[in-house]
Amino acid sequence: MAIQEKFYPAFVDFLIHPKTDGQLSFYDASYGQKTNKNVLGLFSVGKPAKKYGRLTDVDLKNYILAELDKIFDGQATPNYVKHIVQNWSKEPFIEGAYINDHADPKTISLLQESVADRLFFAGDCYTNGNDWGNVHNAVESAQECVHEILENYG
Repeated sequence: MAIQEKFYPAFVDFLIHPKTDGQLSFYDASYGQKTNKNVLGLFSVGKPAKKYGRLTDVDLKNYILAELDKIFDGQATPNYVKHIVQNWSKEPFIEGAYINDHADPKTISLLQESVADRLFFAGDCYTNGNDWGNVHNAVESAQECVHEILENYG
């Protein structure tokens, strides 16, 4: 969401109970960037994301502005410039973007398996199920993927 005047901190994280239900955060998407534009992002996964996913684009904008106005003393609506919506759950061939921090390790392990030893997956969530969701996991996953390819085709 493009904002005229910055009224928010770098990160606002909401406490979700229980934690296993997901995550919800507003963040300064232009933080550390070489720009004078103010961009406020919303990161939402799991149960908190479902309420947003059911709304139309206009209803979503109004709902989020109302949430931000409550948090920031009515500063969001008058500073709103424009927005875009990227709902990865609605993208064909993707249908999602993040693995919950509290996902079942068996599911994570299953994601790493190749398809017929011809299609291989690497990334932060394609691990053995012991740890996921970080850059070092993506690196380790890529190394394992290359090793498997070389074993099968090298």
